[in-house]
Amino acid sequence: MTELYLGLMSGTSMDGVDTALCEMRNRRFLRVVGSQSQPYGAGLRDELLELQRKKPALTLETLARIDHAVARTFADAAIALLREVGLTPSEVKALGSHGQTVFHDPSGVHSSLQLGDPSLIAALTGITLLAWGYIVHEARAMYDTGVCCCAGMKMSGPDTSPWDAGTL
Repeated sequence: MTELYLGLMSGTSMDGVDTALCEMRNRRFLRVVGSQSQPYGAGLRDELLELQRKKPALTLETLARIDHAVARTFADAAIALLREVGLTPSEVKALGSHGQTVFHDPSGVHSSLQLGDPSLIAALTGITLLAWGYIVHEARAMYDTGVCCCAGMKMSGPDTSPWDAGTL
């Protein structure tokens, strides 16, 4: 039996969200069913670039607004790909999202910050989501899988692989 997994990613260019729907069997990749890129709206991209480049002081309200705007863009990209390939969210086993990195400092504060609220993405898509070491089931609860982005002085990127984490 095969399973479908949908991946979402946006790089440092912040030009949009790349999506890929992959077919797997026994945790092994079989094929890419479909892929596409959905651009950020000009206003959101400008805000994200400013966050990354200028590191301005933000209110929590502004940070939450941008976080949700990124999540909505990621969810829209996922749904758009599913429509393109003629599938529904219920046919996808899980969705992986890296989020949008807006801060990454492996040598100073040993931290990385990604935007794109995984609970909102899960709620808008209806797909179980793994993001930043958390599993979100139907946007009701988050479970820490024990994946840590930063461990002491050693830095690694967020893990969004449901088969590597062995949690799905």
